[in-house]
Amino acid sequence: MNDARAIDEILDALKELHAAQEAHDLDAMLSMYSTQGFVSAEDMRTYFEGLIKQDAFRTRTVDLTKCETFVYRDNALIKPVIYHTRKGPRFFSFHLSKEDDGKWRIIDNRRSKSPGEEIYTEEFVANAGKVVGVRGMLWIRRLDVPVEDVWKAISTKAGLDTWWLTRSVEIDLRPGGLFRHHWTNTIRDFKTNEFIDFVGVPGHESEPENLMRFELKADGEGTVFSFLDAFNGAQRPLSLPWTASGWHGTVDAIETALTGRPINNDFGLGGEFYWSYLRDFHKLADMASRLRTPDTTADEWREAYLIESL
Repeated sequence: MNDARAIDEILDALKELHAAQEAHDLDAMLSMYSTQGFVSAEDMRTYFEGLIKQDAFRTRTVDLTKCETFVYRDNALIKPVIYHTRKGPRFFSFHLSKEDDGKWRIIDNRRSKSPGEEIYTEEFVANAGKVVGVRGMLWIRRLDVPVEDVWKAISTKAGLDTWWLTRSVEIDLRPGGLFRHHWTNTIRDFKTNEFIDFVGVPGHESEPENLMRFELKADGEGTVFSFLDAFNGAQRPLSLPWTASGWHGTVDAIETALTGRPINNDFGLGGEFYWSYLRDFHKLADMASRLRTPDTTADEWREAYLIESL
């Protein structure tokens, strides 16, 4: 399917959603959301019921004329969908997937920034990840904490429990040991106080060739912490905004856990920030990788593939 036809189908799906909302047809609204998505059907039902009681759907207009759409295989991102409400315009982005029955359904939708809205601090931008070749991203953060303390945070269950995305964590720190979290990785190699390399496990959510790396370097009395995730962005580029936003927030979380300094990070608007990085992955998606990921160090990634985002 060409992109033009897909975009027409996606716009039709959103029009179908909005028609169901205006008709207060709750079941039809919920049918537009994927059961495989990030949205809780129960939470969405409660949310829609509240808007129906406020008659919010019938007191707004929808503008789809300014949308920018990325389509890759059976996934799409579209923004901004503009809702003109009694309280002024509201902007949203949507992530959709084409399912087996041929219908586009919503995986997730989040607030999108309005034109001219300044929502990112200088600190957020300075700490943003960098695109690394065609396959992943790299975050580098200086932590005002000794290397030994950072090592405990990344290499032990007690340490990971203070900052990692999920609190159901197990780690067996040895080559071939497993790092079990919201998916499972194998520890390929590690060196105390320096690095841990993880790769995927066949049959699990993370593909075997995908590399994830924690790396530490002493910097005076502090530590430069690097986090690399080679999540194969060229093959799944539309996962990039939310994946990148999640990892950015995760690196924020380790800094907060180790220093006590709170950092505000809006996951949805973080995804909005990383939206522009999609252009790099579309440019590079057809390039053959010069490095085989499982055999590549973070330094080799930096030297061979580090590019600035557009």
